[in-house]
Amino acid sequence: MKDREILFFTGSSGLLLTIWEDSKKVLLVSNFHKPEKTMTERRIRKKDLRPDTKRNEKEEVVIPKSIADYTSYMGGVDHFDQI
Repeated sequence: MKDREILFFTGSSGLLLTIWEDSKKVLLVSNFHKPEKTMTERRIRKKDLRPDTKRNEKEEVVIPKSIADYTSYMGGVDHFDQI
């Protein structure tokens, strides 16, 4: 996959598989979401920094709506990864 590429796969059961290549591959399965994209603002990644970029500069990034919703409503920390 290319950097920041988004792939959607839908099954006959109504499940949506979202694959997004950010700094790592992110996968999310949902029976609620549709294959939609949204814009979000975030800090520029280290690997995207240029010599003329200011520290903590922000950029607009297209991300899957399902991942944006998950990030928004998860309560800050994903405790599942800490078990």
